[in-house]
Amino acid sequence: MLATLTKALVTIAALGAGIFSIPATFDLLNERRQTIPLDAPSDSGLAVGMRAAAILTPALGEAIGQPTDETVSEEMRKAIAIETRRGILLEPLNPDGLRALAVVAKLENRDEESFRLLKLSERVSRRDAKTGLLLSLAYAEQEDVEAMLSTIDNAMRGSVQIRETMLPQLMGLLGYEQAVTLVADLLADAPPWEEDFWEASAGAPTPSLTNLARIRIARSQDGYVGKPILDRRLLAAITDAGEFNTALALYTELFSVDLDRREMVNNAGFDHAPRDPPFDWELKFGNSLSTDILPADGTLRIQTFGGGSGVAARQLVGLPDSAATLNIRAKDWDNRDGQTLYARISCAEGGDSSVTLELRSATASIPLVRPKADCRFNWLELVVRPQDDRRDNSVVLDTVSILAGPPR
Repeated sequence: MLATLTKALVTIAALGAGIFSIPATFDLLNERRQTIPLDAPSDSGLAVGMRAAAILTPALGEAIGQPTDETVSEEMRKAIAIETRRGILLEPLNPDGLRALAVVAKLENRDEESFRLLKLSERVSRRDAKTGLLLSLAYAEQEDVEAMLSTIDNAMRGSVQIRETMLPQLMGLLGYEQAVTLVADLLADAPPWEEDFWEASAGAPTPSLTNLARIRIARSQDGYVGKPILDRRLLAAITDAGEFNTALALYTELFSVDLDRREMVNNAGFDHAPRDPPFDWELKFGNSLSTDILPADGTLRIQTFGGGSGVAARQLVGLPDSAATLNIRAKDWDNRDGQTLYARISCAEGGDSSVTLELRSATASIPLVRPKADCRFNWLELVVRPQDDRRDNSVVLDTVSILAGPPR
């Protein structure tokens, strides 16, 4: 497993280093030299470092296993090394020169010297993102996962551009169990890139989502309060992936809701507008159907137009192994304008298993069993069908709840 993780780390470091890939053409070199201060002598360490970087960057791709069309000959490497050393003598604290020498050493398979030069460049400037990414690559090749992530942490602290490239890759890395604790430890220090990390989390691949939830729960317990919109995006991604137990654990932690109680429907009395579906009501709207919760009245109103029909509202519920009872109470049942209401329970964990129950009176307590014996998480859907396809219809509900135990 370590070898697989290391391969992933090397790939991530290589992608990060690729941010700085620049074709070594004289046109671009001359263009970049325009950024040198006018009063800087042409042989200053800054000028030498920039010239060396512009020539060496294609070779950097070769060094990290991503060859480019351009190659750097042995003579060119020697020339670059000479020029770079001259630049270091003129400006010893310029990390560009040290980094360029490190790449030359890497190309010549002098790995220990390359690593030493990168460490020296890091000491000169701990916030130099280019050095940090090359150093993280070296740590990955040494299978030092902790040092690798620590170096990436430092690089992301100093560069928003690096965050944009590295964070999506870190999301994939979290599919490996060994990386979870290390990334969690980095976040425990509340780095400046943490909000960006959670913004990227909703796009994480499915194998990483459960581990992301574990880290988010741990951060919540440490007192970290993130943006609710980012928490909801992560919750939605986990739910869409079918990781319902994980989604429930995250939901109850972040929103201080305990759904493991006798009442299995959240907001059963329609006391507030929907919060954080799917563990609250998800209301449906369309050209022929409209659903609203009216907290002041404690009601849910379903309206259809021109004979509209379909799912009006739904919520993800966890059903027990034992018996349960679906309770529905409607308001002004006799004035519902011919609307027929059904409650449909369908397994959310896969398959086509479902149970459809018709509401035949203003108050109903209906025995309920799982449509699929081993399916804990199910969709509770409220479905309307008109009796007259040409009329506008409506129905108002006071309560929709599921209680453990048989009807009373």
